[in-house]
Amino acid sequence: MARRRGTDSDGRAPGGGQWSAIPGRPRLADRIAAEIQAKIDDEMWEGGTRLPSERDLAAALGVSRPSLREALQLLAARRVVEIRHGAGVFVLDVDPVERLSRDQRLSPSDIREFFDMREVLEAPATAWAAERADDEDLAAIAEAHQRWESAVDAGELSDQELFALDVAFHEAIVSACGNRFMLAGMSTLRRLQVDTMGPTMRKATHLPTTRRAHRRILDAVLARDPDEARQAATDHIRTARRNAEDELAPSTAEA
Repeated sequence: MARRRGTDSDGRAPGGGQWSAIPGRPRLADRIAAEIQAKIDDEMWEGGTRLPSERDLAAALGVSRPSLREALQLLAARRVVEIRHGAGVFVLDVDPVERLSRDQRLSPSDIREFFDMREVLEAPATAWAAERADDEDLAAIAEAHQRWESAVDAGELSDQELFALDVAFHEAIVSACGNRFMLAGMSTLRRLQVDTMGPTMRKATHLPTTRRAHRRILDAVLARDPDEARQAATDHIRTARRNAEDELAPSTAEA
């Protein structure tokens, strides 16, 4: 069987990676743009990398060159790529937090890296809070926990409002760790979490597990037990990571 121009015998596109042919459907340009951006988001190409030629890319995707041009214009408008006439199309180097907050699209690698960073920052911050928090800090942490737990019991708040109280509990802990740079790093992660992961992480089915995890963290911090506080935070983050991966698995399979 003859192979399409611009592809290797196994269907791999120039530049590496397996492409999926896209059927002709309404809004084809959007679908093409989503396929290209998925490759970029999964770090197939770094900022400054030149995409395959228009002819090769159109052949690899099984689409017309006019449809591909329209898709590339969409990506250029989103500041994902830069079209340099006579030179080609190049990936723009975009801050990952800015990209995710803007697109609200998560890949498996996004989930992995986000929770890796949470564990690196939040687990030691929780241990330090257990060691360093003064009475006022401990009262603030306990109050934030009580507000969240009372809201769960009442069942009157929206998912978004409940999630904001969840975030406030963790921020109270980080605020008590005594490290301004840690707080700044966590603020960036929290913004990303609220923008892109909130719908996944505030599922009602996760509330019983989250309640137990929060109580364990609170008890360890109030008892000034840094080892237990670190472990409780680590276990909580890893459970949240598994939940996020499970929730995103169906959408990833459909992409």
